[in-house]
Amino acid sequence: MKILLAVLFVLCLATIVTSHRKDKDEVKKIVKVIEFDDDVVEGRSSIGRKGNEKFSSSSSSSSWSSEELPRRGNRRPFPRRRRPQRPTEVKKACDDGWLEFKRPNGIWCILIGNPGITNGWFSQQDAQNACIGMGAVLTGFQNSNERMTVAEEALKLTTKLGRTVAGLWVGATSLPGCRSPSCGPYNTFQWTDGDTTGVEGIKWGVGEPDNNNWPGATACIQQFIISPNFVAGPEDFAGWKPAFVNGDLDKYQCNSQRAKTMKLPLAVLLVLCLATVVTSHRKDKDEVKKIVKVIEFDDDVVEERSSIGRKGNEFRSSSSSASWSSEEHPRRGNRRPFPGRRPQRLTETKETCDDGWLQFRRPNGVWCILIGNPGVTNGYFSQQDAQNACIGMGAVLTGFQNENERMTVAAEALKLTTRLGRTVAGLWVGATNLPGCKVSGCGPLNTFQWTDGDTTGTEGFKWGIGEPDNTNWPGATACIQQFIISPNFVPGPGDSVNWKPAFVNGDLDKYQCNSRVHPWMRLYICGKRGVRK
Repeated sequence: MKILLAVLFVLCLATIVTSHRKDKDEVKKIVKVIEFDDDVVEGRSSIGRKGNEKFSSSSSSSSWSSEELPRRGNRRPFPRRRRPQRPTEVKKACDDGWLEFKRPNGIWCILIGNPGITNGWFSQQDAQNACIGMGAVLTGFQNSNERMTVAEEALKLTTKLGRTVAGLWVGATSLPGCRSPSCGPYNTFQWTDGDTTGVEGIKWGVGEPDNNNWPGATACIQQFIISPNFVAGPEDFAGWKPAFVNGDLDKYQCNSQRAKTMKLPLAVLLVLCLATVVTSHRKDKDEVKKIVKVIEFDDDVVEERSSIGRKGNEFRSSSSSASWSSEEHPRRGNRRPFPGRRPQRLTETKETCDDGWLQFRRPNGVWCILIGNPGVTNGYFSQQDAQNACIGMGAVLTGFQNENERMTVAAEALKLTTRLGRTVAGLWVGATNLPGCKVSGCGPLNTFQWTDGDTTGTEGFKWGIGEPDNTNWPGATACIQQFIISPNFVPGPGDSVNWKPAFVNGDLDKYQCNSRVHPWMRLYICGKRGVRK
């Protein structure tokens, strides 16, 4: 009998030990699952653990302590598991219809624009304005591949239109002092889009750049789009065929005065800017996704979205002897279940301007304006020169949204003019006449339009007496300058005594776009969107 009782006691003891080990293994499984979830959230949660307290099953015979499985401060009890990262899908950077090129600074997108002009009345400035209206600039060629790709696509377009020749404006102008070809074929012109560099994109036609068709101090570049089957039509020259092959460059006057080819402007997205914006946007979007992902994984631990070992509001092991409920660890609605988490402070972002730029609030946001001084006091500084200077700063020649902008700029420009010992200056603004409105018959508020792509309306217009008139208006295009004139104005060399009764400081004056212009002292204003800081 005693032997029988001893055997039963041993069997009972073995059963208890086996049960204890089984429960302990189940608890370890739960902890392992919890720690894996902890891996995802970067070790900030401690589900099923509270300080150094034991995680106990309902059976008093089974227990687990933090001494057996140390907390993150000591070591990781289980190896970290990382989820495989999905490869990032590389998407096309340019919009539909734009040619895409890889440049040293990133992706550059080019659009060939067709204004429908077949009579030559379309200046380089008109092409620039068309580009600016699309948030772009007239561009150049970084290399031969860009030049020839554009030439081939433009020739397809020209052929579709039933033509065998066209002129395509590019973003380039002559270097100061290089009116004649004496500077050489690669040192006479410069790209004006702010991104194109070097001379690999230059290939001139026979004899170019020459000294013909070069009125004034400035000349531009057009690309010849010419078919191998070219047949001279009205206004064409038979001499073009031996002088140019498709894609060759031609130096030509910037203004539209019956240019001898059909003008096709090369409209190009300011892709360094656009590519930067697109890349930055995608990067920011990815960063937001990463942040959201971390927050959501953290919320997985605290809220209801994770289903690892949890059902409803209870976190259960496969054994009914161990459980964790949300009653012990309340959800976010009541309090944070895990101490030590600092609340994240929302960073306030606002648009602002760089130092030296005037800041204005517009309907579309903050607009920044810089008054530029090229140091020119002899009148040889065209509106295109001003536009090029602005583009070089990542901006555009701008206009006035309202009277406040116009007068603030006028006041600051007069301070600058006075410091330089002058009493009058002309300040280029971003505007050109509307098509068909060469004469003042369109009215003072319907003759001109802003060209910066942001300025709207007519509140920024205030003309001098009799403006806009029909003088100093060669060709089909005219521009606008703002008169910066002191109450103490005294006429100097190149000045007119009639300016004082006709203009007060800040008034607008219609004037020819090319240099030489009056007043001889030249200023200009650049505009750009505020940056978020």
